[in-house]
Amino acid sequence: MFSLTIICGFSFDAASQSKLPESSIKTVYIVPTSHYDFGFVEPPDLVRERAARHIDEVIRVAETNPNFRWTIESVWQINEWLKRQKSPTSVLPKDNAKIARLMKLIKSGQIALSTSWGSMHTDFMGAEELNRICY
Repeated sequence: MFSLTIICGFSFDAASQSKLPESSIKTVYIVPTSHYDFGFVEPPDLVRERAARHIDEVIRVAETNPNFRWTIESVWQINEWLKRQKSPTSVLPKDNAKIARLMKLIKSGQIALSTSWGSMHTDFMGAEELNRICY
């Protein structure tokens, strides 16, 4: 066990602080995100497995929260997920209707698919690919 002690050597007088001007921002949205650099943080096989399991988790959360939105950023992630539907490595291993569940969420707009195969990298994408990724 350890303890943490913080000693502050300054005082704060809220009454003497000037008020900030009112902001036009009334709502702040917290957006969950993930990004998989293929083989950057972990070996490619581990990244593939993590990405596939992540889609299972996205399906679960989207089905329990109708306001949840997600974009699957790379086609390779869907490809890996589809490969693993025959194996019991997923978060939802015995759900034979998982592909239909994902398609329903895509059609409803809760889950979106990117049009790029992998991460956007300027060495691999020209102007045409960068433009087409937006629609």
